[in-house]
Amino acid sequence: MSGGERIRTSGVTLPRVFLGDYWRARLSRADFGIFLILLLPWMLFSVGANWISDYVFGHPWIDDWIYVGFFLDLRKHLELFRGTYYGSRLSWILPGYIAYKLFQPRIADYILHVGVYYAAALPLYFTLKHMACRRAALVAALLMGGYGYFLWAVGWDYVDGAGIAYFLLTTLALTLASKNERAWNWLMLAGLFYGAMIYSQLFLVVFTPPLLFYYFAANRGGRRHSFSLGIVHVTLGFLVITILLGMVNYRLGGDFLFYGPSVRTAIDLARTTNPWRRPFQLWWKQATWLVMPSLAFVSCLAFLWKFRFDRSRRSLALLQLYFLSCVLIFVLVEIKGTPVLQYLYYASFLVPPLFLALGAQIGPRIERLSFGLFALVTCEAIATPFLAYRFLPTSRLDFWLNSNALSLFLALSFLGIVLLSVKEHPAKSVLLCSLACAAVGLGSAASGYFRVLDADASNYGLGAIVQSVQTVRSVEPSGNLLFWYRLNEPMGNFYRAIASTYLWGYSLVNERFPSLDQGGDSYQIPANNKHMVILSNENDAFLKADSALHKLGLTAELVAERRIQGGPIGWNMIFVKLEQSQTHGALTTGDVDVSPEGWPEAIRLGTQADPMVSLAGPAVHLLFRSDLDSTIEWEVNRYGRSGGLRVQSTCLLAGESCGLYMSGDTRDHLASPFVSLGSAKPAYVFFSIWVKPTEQDTAPRIFIQREGYLMLADGRELLSQKDGWVLYGNWTVSDAKQVRLVVQEPPGSSSLLDKALLLEVPSELPTVPTVIRQKTATGR
Repeated sequence: MSGGERIRTSGVTLPRVFLGDYWRARLSRADFGIFLILLLPWMLFSVGANWISDYVFGHPWIDDWIYVGFFLDLRKHLELFRGTYYGSRLSWILPGYIAYKLFQPRIADYILHVGVYYAAALPLYFTLKHMACRRAALVAALLMGGYGYFLWAVGWDYVDGAGIAYFLLTTLALTLASKNERAWNWLMLAGLFYGAMIYSQLFLVVFTPPLLFYYFAANRGGRRHSFSLGIVHVTLGFLVITILLGMVNYRLGGDFLFYGPSVRTAIDLARTTNPWRRPFQLWWKQATWLVMPSLAFVSCLAFLWKFRFDRSRRSLALLQLYFLSCVLIFVLVEIKGTPVLQYLYYASFLVPPLFLALGAQIGPRIERLSFGLFALVTCEAIATPFLAYRFLPTSRLDFWLNSNALSLFLALSFLGIVLLSVKEHPAKSVLLCSLACAAVGLGSAASGYFRVLDADASNYGLGAIVQSVQTVRSVEPSGNLLFWYRLNEPMGNFYRAIASTYLWGYSLVNERFPSLDQGGDSYQIPANNKHMVILSNENDAFLKADSALHKLGLTAELVAERRIQGGPIGWNMIFVKLEQSQTHGALTTGDVDVSPEGWPEAIRLGTQADPMVSLAGPAVHLLFRSDLDSTIEWEVNRYGRSGGLRVQSTCLLAGESCGLYMSGDTRDHLASPFVSLGSAKPAYVFFSIWVKPTEQDTAPRIFIQREGYLMLADGRELLSQKDGWVLYGNWTVSDAKQVRLVVQEPPGSSSLLDKALLLEVPSELPTVPTVIRQKTATGR
């Protein structure tokens, strides 16, 4: 029909267009690939592969639940765990917090994770649509959308799913910038998404060279704009996201430079041997998440070699080099000593360039297929996850796939190389695409994820955990409490998840309730005035806890008891306050004797009726002693612009020097070096230091830490003098390998410090039958 054909009706000129032609034209321009991508995750739900919740209670990891805690109570968590790198990952925490703020937990969980799924799959589709072709983009996006390790990453609450989405959004923005004349807006978006990527996981800064290479090569091919000017716009976008997140963190009570804890943690790890690294021979056979990248690595090399002289495939070759550069960086980081390939939550970051490369490889072949053959390949891509998750339950076949995954992938690689040498033919193209689908399906089946082992945990688990966190907030609004449970109880994984919402080791006593014996899983020591919650289904849990705490000189005062119930799963939460036992306790005033020089000479480890224990003699091991007449022997940790330690003359004893310690930030602290304990069995550790605050009501916190910077015991007032000097100290029983003394001053205040002491006192010592009571340090 000619556009010039018109008819006149009532004085109005209308084109001769039939309604059927109009909708046919609209439908021809519609992108049905987007519809299939949007539909796929819900199709997986419909067959029982609930990639959001089916697996989360079956693994022992704590990492994902840490962020659930921030989602549920962001402001309080930023206050409680200030200075930890977890709370600095705001580009992931804020979307989760908003979702849980606006919706019920179960709905928020789906919105958050399906949103991350789309934020990764759609940018992959549009990138390949511009760099390869629409058909290749659709098949690659469907394959990635059903790939087990991708679903794992976007389905749990750890940061790797967000990192994958931000990486693909950055790549898409750079791609669109290289295709448009006026690209400044896309470049600023690229900088914004890049900032969000590294603010979700600082490790992702290693992708900076591949991203710069990709932008440079794509822009050079299009010759659109200046590379240096493009970098300026990317930097502006990066500054925008940095300032926005900094302002949000500042409004929530934190520092504007919100990412400082992540940077400091990365620097500390770079200075030492990574404690999570394992020997290669112990992990490579279980690393099924590396098989698909290995297969893609081989196919990338084959693709580049075959089309090395074909300029028409420049953009496709760029995506192969993009993937190879990412793999090379991961290998170099692994060789340097940082374990990134041996853990799936780091190796998952290779998923985006992997499927970009795979889509580019199938692009030239799939574009020439007839519509019927293309529909067949698309159906195979959709069916791949269904076969992997629905029709391959835990069985002998599943075990066989896990045991022979490497051999199967090698066979597929060999078959693919053979097919590449065969003359072009539609059947060959279909077979190669089918091999790609089979490889992804085998990788997903071999992963063993998304098997519904416990339907009740999937249906009710998240709600019960959220209910537990809300109970903590109602009973103990400060959130400053300890968790204690036994992991081998039937609900043990739920208990660990609840403790993990409060950063696990930062608030965990141990996972061996009711035992308080020191061990590798002992993190926090119960102390007087502390609050604790016991998670258990045992009827006598409170009595067991009280009996165990008596050995530490403590007693449990019941505060509240709540029953958590989610369908058939549930447990009791017993809230207690720890009080000093009447028959056995820590030091109080009158339980320490000091010499005229101010050094403690004897302590009482029991009641007033018990004898004093000597702090002198060959059996006592001196760990650390300081007159505070020098700053060399102390570690001054300063985070603000003011504060520090200096020596002055107005001190505990006339004519002697002491230290004046000032703080400018809540994270500032003064610490002795870590010193090693010499005893082979648990021993008493005694510490003390004289303190004189320069202002009233600003006394510093005195405590000791063990290795890993975990607190062992808080100091308390032991003796006081009329001139304002107070002896702070305490004792504890510990099997720690190393300890150190820490002084933490409120920001903006200062105190005089003198005569710091750290001793190891063996548990069996002669007592002091007669002592001179309450000698003062000055003799006045």
